[in-house]
Amino acid sequence: MISHKHQFIFIHFPRTGGSVFEQAYRRIYDTENDPREEIMGENPKHFSASDYEKHFPGLMEQFYTFGFLRNPYELMVSIYFNSMSYKDISFSEFIVGDSARSKLLEYNEFFFCNDSLAVKSFLSFENYDKDMVSLCSTLGIELPVRKFNVQELEEKYSDLDFSEYQRINECVETALRRYEEKTGNCLIAPSVADGDYTAYKKFVSRHIDKIGGLFLNSYQQKITQAYICSEQKEFPSKRELDFYTYYRDLPNLSSIIELFGQSCPRIFELGKYDFELHGFK
Repeated sequence: MISHKHQFIFIHFPRTGGSVFEQAYRRIYDTENDPREEIMGENPKHFSASDYEKHFPGLMEQFYTFGFLRNPYELMVSIYFNSMSYKDISFSEFIVGDSARSKLLEYNEFFFCNDSLAVKSFLSFENYDKDMVSLCSTLGIELPVRKFNVQELEEKYSDLDFSEYQRINECVETALRRYEEKTGNCLIAPSVADGDYTAYKKFVSRHIDKIGGLFLNSYQQKITQAYICSEQKEFPSKRELDFYTYYRDLPNLSSIIELFGQSCPRIFELGKYDFELHGFK
């Protein structure tokens, strides 16, 4: 994400909590087209530091750069469910597979450019509230970002529901942005950070007629309408998302720890995370 208005570049790695910041910022401050859209089209997200330097050379030196970090062990649990891999393979199979290794290697290099750290500061997923206050002060902005308790969030939301919400929300956000450009009126969807999707569904249902012709295509409108009309329970199956539990009983934990150490050492160092998973060998 690039903001010329406040002169910053947000280097956003998936599943680290950055979407909350980006969506809140765009609703209040960002009325210009994202320059990355010329390269990636609508809803661009995950440019690495190298991507920014390649497409916008020199801009990272001029602007304030920041990113979000999340414990690599926890991140892989989130990616496992968000990718819907859990429908086909167990976590123990996923974590030793090529896709997991590839994602760890990508995470390890994401904030580096020409082997040098390109990010001036990091926010921690685990310390989200405090770090967000500090970031807003640094950037000189005010965001009505709803503070949330990370443990509460982990225990309440269903990854299946949340993944579906994210897919629909991308469609809805585009339609809402186009509605504001067309009418000058701003509609803001409610947050689902507490894991309750009821208010969000009611909001979309109430305004679907207003934004109905503003989706990118008819398919996006169709799946959005199907979502808000579905009778899926709001909390179909609460999962225990304490990420340690996913590693505790792995038969090859020592080799998994070695895999993380080889594939993602820079992130463990930057975030000062417990590489050894003490107590779970």
